[in-house]
Amino acid sequence: MPRKKIENKKINAKKQGAVRKTAPNSYRRPWGRYFLGLILVAVTSYGVIQIPWHVGYEYIASLKNRPIQHVSVEGEFFYISKNDIQKILSEKLINDFVDLKIKDLQAEIKDNPWIESVSVRRVWPNSLVVKVKEQQPIALWGDEGFINRFGELIISDNLLKISHFPKLFGERESSNLIVKQYLELTKMLVVHELSITELTIDSARSMRIKIDDSFDVLVGKNHFVDKIDSFLLVYSEQLKANKNEILTVDLRYSHGVAVSWRKNTTHMLTSQRD
Repeated sequence: MPRKKIENKKINAKKQGAVRKTAPNSYRRPWGRYFLGLILVAVTSYGVIQIPWHVGYEYIASLKNRPIQHVSVEGEFFYISKNDIQKILSEKLINDFVDLKIKDLQAEIKDNPWIESVSVRRVWPNSLVVKVKEQQPIALWGDEGFINRFGELIISDNLLKISHFPKLFGERESSNLIVKQYLELTKMLVVHELSITELTIDSARSMRIKIDDSFDVLVGKNHFVDKIDSFLLVYSEQLKANKNEILTVDLRYSHGVAVSWRKNTTHMLTSQRD
């Protein structure tokens, strides 16, 4: 009797469906593969790291006492020549390629007042490229130097190539102010086809302008823009036809303009504005 009951229970269990059982973990971690992979990475890393360091050391060591064999000088040269730069380089390139002090070399070249900027770079394994940009002068500063495109006073005695430039005279401490006034005057005069040959501003700020290397315009220290406007009005209406006969035009009057002629005569003129 008990045996039958057990068999009936088994039959009923089959009818109700299979009972879910937890399967044993059949995934086996490939520890052998991991171990072999680690060995392979170690061997590869050793080869990658050790060989280039060894080769790199030998390469740097071979350059240590290698002289510079090629120097390229680039730029547009008008006021100086490539020979000027090459002369400096020949005197200063005494170190080998690796030990060369780039900043010191750049500073040495930049000492030339006609050089605005310079860059020096190495080109491996034994060459240098030197790029030079010249100053761009806009006027002479007396016989001492010149004014560059930034309005800076550059002291130089090599002025032959710009001897035809306008000359500015004044105190060095006032060079910035004088340059600004020169540029402002130039804009005003060029409209009337006049140009400045010389501009002198003394310690009292009085101004003397030489126009077209022909006649002088005397201006006081105050309201120079208004006074130049008055001069240009008188010039266009009354003086232009006899420009070559003018000796000086004196604007240092409250009203009117005094004109001195080369024939030792002086006339007072007034400017009439609409």
